[in-house]
Amino acid sequence: MDNFQLSEQTRERIKTHPLYKGDVDLFIHDLLDMATPDPARQTASEMLYTSLDHIDNALFLVDNDWRFVYLNNKAESLLRQDLNSLIGARIWDAFPDAVGTTFHTEYQRVVYTRRSSRFTEYFAPLQTWFEVQADAMQGGLIVQFRDVTARKKLEDALQRSVSDLEMRVRESDQELTQINQQLLQEIALREEAQHAQMRLVNILETTSDYVTIVNEAGEMLYINQAARAALAVPEGTPATDYKAKQFFRREDFKVILRDIMPQVDRDGTWQGEITVRGLDGREIAASKVIIRHDQADAPPLYSAITRDISHRKHIEDELRQTLQKERELSELKSRFSDLVSHEFRTPLAIIQTSTDLILRYNDRLTPEKRDEYLERIQQQITQLKYLLDDFSTMGRADLLGQPSQPTMVDFSALCVAIITELRQVDGDVHNIEADIMPTPRLYFLDHKLLREMVINLLSNALKYSHAGSTVKLKLSYDDDGIELQISDEGVGIAEDEKPHIFDSFFRGRNVGHIPGTGLGGVLIRQAVKAHNGALTLDSQLDVGTTVTVRLPAEAQQPVNDRKP
Repeated sequence: MDNFQLSEQTRERIKTHPLYKGDVDLFIHDLLDMATPDPARQTASEMLYTSLDHIDNALFLVDNDWRFVYLNNKAESLLRQDLNSLIGARIWDAFPDAVGTTFHTEYQRVVYTRRSSRFTEYFAPLQTWFEVQADAMQGGLIVQFRDVTARKKLEDALQRSVSDLEMRVRESDQELTQINQQLLQEIALREEAQHAQMRLVNILETTSDYVTIVNEAGEMLYINQAARAALAVPEGTPATDYKAKQFFRREDFKVILRDIMPQVDRDGTWQGEITVRGLDGREIAASKVIIRHDQADAPPLYSAITRDISHRKHIEDELRQTLQKERELSELKSRFSDLVSHEFRTPLAIIQTSTDLILRYNDRLTPEKRDEYLERIQQQITQLKYLLDDFSTMGRADLLGQPSQPTMVDFSALCVAIITELRQVDGDVHNIEADIMPTPRLYFLDHKLLREMVINLLSNALKYSHAGSTVKLKLSYDDDGIELQISDEGVGIAEDEKPHIFDSFFRGRNVGHIPGTGLGGVLIRQAVKAHNGALTLDSQLDVGTTVTVRLPAEAQQPVNDRKP
């Protein structure tokens, strides 16, 4: 359609007063064709409302005059205005502070260029950061958005923490340099001023840093109190009883001799991070400064000041893990948003095209042709419902991370019931075979998780198999538990994709236009994990796939034989 095909009645209602839900119904009726029988139109309208009001994102539509024609519940909540005050109002009148902002320029750019836009922007009147996806549609603009204020605050807090940590590191490095300079000065003046020597010894013995002095042969000449405590050097033992290599791992000491000491001899100093080890075997992450002290008519001495940075390293690791989790969450949200946009666009386009044909050529369509278009609309609305069911799988997958709730389950009967259901749905498209071991038994299992697992395994086998091919379920028992095997003659899985086939949103390159969201594999993996089971996959492209599930379980008494 070139623009929104609104009836004169609807246009007058938009001009004279805000649109309520009944008015949006009237707007949707215009789109669905006034000649459509009332029950079908009502069903389609209700299903569309349900779909839009249950998506995770906030969503609104404006027409070419920038007037709101629809907002879902999430949008009404985030915009903090009553739905009745927004429907029929121009967006720039309802939100005058948005004029001249990124929202204003990006929305206009999408409408004029017909290209989508994704951006994150702060809206001061609502004191909220929004992540926005704007897409042009025939006759107006559709906008999806979400509140990402918490994420932005976390990013800002992390950035402040990193900056504070960097400043503390710089301060620590400066402190180490100052202490080394002081140590060098005090050693040079020790023969000239005894009191200065005593003051230096007092500093070295009270500082929390580890201070040591070695000769050119690597023999310890001095170990301060902090170093003795940290490195498990017994009180009262002379420093000369020990060698420097005793306080490092073998591989680290090789690096010191090969790389660090040549630099100290060349430049006079070295500063970096290394692991030191106490005589008790405890390893400590440390920041270390080594300084060469030349003496007249004597070999040089080397002082080292070492600071325990284990806590700092722990904080850095936590920050890295937090940032990694945030990046993974952001990527998951982005993939989910892309998936929603992609999977919903095709059904909506088919609905729009079919309604357009009915509206334009209603007087020339035969009843059979009109019924064909209406049936196509109904099928696509049903497809949208299936997509929403798939997206709700995310929530169920999260719940699967909770402890399972086992009860006594006849797994054979469960598989028979599922096969019966799927045969009715599949009709005669595929040959569904079952090989269930006689004399089934009762097991202590989670019925809900296993039902989800078997349905998804069989549904995937049917979905990705050609018409007329065979899908087989094989169930057997032994002393170790249960073995379930689902095999098909479908499109198969590429070798490099097998490790990812049970990841969220992952779909193979060879699935073509077969609908799906890539969420069922998560349910399968989590259900197996909840029962401490094992999951194996054997697949070849264009040959087929076999999935084997092993569930350890304690068998109870046998039950009557059942065959599907």
